[in-house]
Amino acid sequence: MRWQTLLQQAFAGVLLCAGVQAHAQLAVDVGEAMKLAAEASGSVRGAQLDAQARGLQAEALDRLGGPSLSLTGFAGRVSTSINLDLSNVAAAANPSLGMLDAALPGAPIPTIPNAYTTDRIVNLVSAGLGSVWPIYTGGRVEALQGLARGRAREAQAEQQDAEDKLATLVAQRYFTVQLARQALALRSDAVIGIGAHQQSALKLEQAGLIARAERLRADVALDNARRDEARARSDLQLAEVALQRLLRTDAPVQATTPLFVHSQGVGPLASFIDTGMSRHPAWQKLAAKRDQADESYRLQGTELAPNVVALANVNLNRSNDKTVQPNWQVGLHMSLPLVSRIDHDKMRDAARLQQQRVEVSAEQAGRDIPTLVEAQWRALENARAQYVSGGSAVELASEHLRLQQVSFAQSQATSTDVTDAQLGLSRSKIERLQAAHDYVMALARLLEASGQPQRLPELAASADIRLPLQP
Repeated sequence: MRWQTLLQQAFAGVLLCAGVQAHAQLAVDVGEAMKLAAEASGSVRGAQLDAQARGLQAEALDRLGGPSLSLTGFAGRVSTSINLDLSNVAAAANPSLGMLDAALPGAPIPTIPNAYTTDRIVNLVSAGLGSVWPIYTGGRVEALQGLARGRAREAQAEQQDAEDKLATLVAQRYFTVQLARQALALRSDAVIGIGAHQQSALKLEQAGLIARAERLRADVALDNARRDEARARSDLQLAEVALQRLLRTDAPVQATTPLFVHSQGVGPLASFIDTGMSRHPAWQKLAAKRDQADESYRLQGTELAPNVVALANVNLNRSNDKTVQPNWQVGLHMSLPLVSRIDHDKMRDAARLQQQRVEVSAEQAGRDIPTLVEAQWRALENARAQYVSGGSAVELASEHLRLQQVSFAQSQATSTDVTDAQLGLSRSKIERLQAAHDYVMALARLLEASGQPQRLPELAASADIRLPLQP
């Protein structure tokens, strides 16, 4: 029997270890959550890949204005015509040949033709080196390089914008978990308080001090509190799943950065507006688009400029005909467009309109960004004031509950009075908790609007009011 006991103990130990592993959680603060989300985000990764691709494309055009060198080769049969001009020889020799024909009648003396033509088919193997070097392109090369660099900078700004938006989404899901945990704790406290009241009401009913209806009201209040607790637990589970999927972790996430509030604020409005006017990703995108529009207009102004290209080529020919010899060439080639099938005047007008569009967008952003920053800053201040002022409401609700409990024990208050006071206390605490959550979310959106979402972990650590963590 001893071995059976040992086996049961070992099996129980395995089940216990499995249960511990199943409930193991990954402790993550908000800064670590941002890093994990950035690594797991498809949108951020896609923006990073696009920025890398655009950067490589811009680098690939760095030597566009330099020389190129190519190796060519040919092997096959070639048909060629050989033309010889013999007119001078014929003019000099044919009179003598005519006199000789008169002196020797009947002798086959040919005359020399003015030209000699023959077709030859030869086997040819040729290898060559060719080089092209743009000497003057009227600014076309520089404009193309500038366009590529502008697209690369725009992709980098898009990447920054994706990372900033993701940081705000992480803050939303992360601190929603903390809000749900706190709300569940408050709902659980309400169940405990109303449950204790229900037990008191039951004892008073049994002693004949209160009517059965009073005890039934306590029962209904307890059932409602339990239903609210179950709903709060479901909200917490949903928030935890949403955060875990955002971070793409195998283990459940234990958020370790609590909700927080700065009792003295985080800084004046003007400082956030100044930062937003210099660091918001919209400005980087507009600067990149402005460069692209300028380079596009510059490119349209080169359509009638000449092209001057240096050329060099050498061929090493090998064939079964000695008349085919190696050859080479070196020189300058110039082309000047005269007539084009494209209306370049309209193309220039279109490029000029693109420049105007960028400036209009910049003017609009100059109004929208300060407005957005101010709206979030004021929301932040409103939430801070609501949280700070909510302390007195909680204190009053707590004292009111105590008085109602004493009055109920002395048959001077009804069961409804007690449960209403209990629910009022929970409501005051939840409203204050919601104000702390609103503060954190307004801060996250303010930091995004001012182009500095990475400051959220730093500001969370420096807050003088930090709500206690709930297990």
